[in-house]
Amino acid sequence: MRIWVLDNDVDVAVRPVLLDRGQKVETASALGLAAADDNELAVRVDDMGGVLISHDRRFGQGRAGPSMFGRHVYLRCRESAAPEVLEFWMDQLLVAVQREPCVVEIRPEKMNTNYPGWSESSLGLTPKRRRRSRRS
Repeated sequence: MRIWVLDNDVDVAVRPVLLDRGQKVETASALGLAAADDNELAVRVDDMGGVLISHDRRFGQGRAGPSMFGRHVYLRCRESAAPEVLEFWMDQLLVAVQREPCVVEIRPEKMNTNYPGWSESSLGLTPKRRRRSRRS
């Protein structure tokens, strides 16, 4: 069981969805991180071995890349719809966050998981294809 940390922009109505799956849940505020910037929050949650959940678009997009670390879930839905959307994708999400680092983007209609050097299709993980360089 890992700890899931709800960023300040995530409605606490998400909490029961995680608790019902036997997960430990805290808010950034409860951990004394309400005033922390996105990077500090990400580092602190990573130090705990946790998963950070946020609605912040810049935060979600800024986590993916070659310097990716930790486990991040970016909810791309209305805050009021987040509990229902998270419940729908919860089984796949629990599998996705077993690997680190990862950024999981959840929308009502799909879930995308990004790992460094990997992409996920509906059939499972497949390596990203490297472009062949053209030789003159």
